[in-house]
Amino acid sequence: MIDYKILNQKIDKYLINKSQNNFLELKREFIRYKFPKWKIEKLIESNKLIPNKHLGFFYLWAERLLEASFYFEKHLEGNQDDCHIWINLQHISSKRGDLHTSSKALKEINRLGEDYQVYRGLVIHNMASGFINRAVKYARELIRTENKEKINISIFYELAIMSEEWEFISWIIKFPKGKRLLKNCGKRDVNTLKNITINKLIEYLDTISEENNSE
Repeated sequence: MIDYKILNQKIDKYLINKSQNNFLELKREFIRYKFPKWKIEKLIESNKLIPNKHLGFFYLWAERLLEASFYFEKHLEGNQDDCHIWINLQHISSKRGDLHTSSKALKEINRLGEDYQVYRGLVIHNMASGFINRAVKYARELIRTENKEKINISIFYELAIMSEEWEFISWIIKFPKGKRLLKNCGKRDVNTLKNITINKLIEYLDTISEENNSE
């Protein structure tokens, strides 16, 4: 049985004082407890006056993307320079297939963000739009940026599956999180990953054969 004592304490502390520091403490506990949805739903339904920005994240953690988008947009009405929320809104909008909002958010990320944030947004937007070749192009630009430790590995995993490009698999396995993603991939992705690996192996063997024949 899971003991929610510490998480409950952080929730109570947050509801008394909904400061950013208390929110971040609460977020750390939710991460530690792997975001129990029933706890998040209970917090959302507490009838306490919660800031729109925080509500957006609570709905996001509960996987209620439409409501998360709504509250992020409400927050941005008075905080147009909050790049972090534009990034979250763009990612959510792309997942939901709301490409209009995704494009709007991308323009703001371009205005406020760093290069790696812009390229990451372009990869996500083009994957959602079905333009896989464009997504691959921007992913290559993203890899060239200096902020590799800030790149979301899961985005490259999704792109590797969609594009069947070995270069993204080879990049993912350089990181512990990437190795975990590959080891724990769903059944749906296993065959795709096998095909990518086999095709790369065949390509490698063909290259060796050609080199031997040329000697």
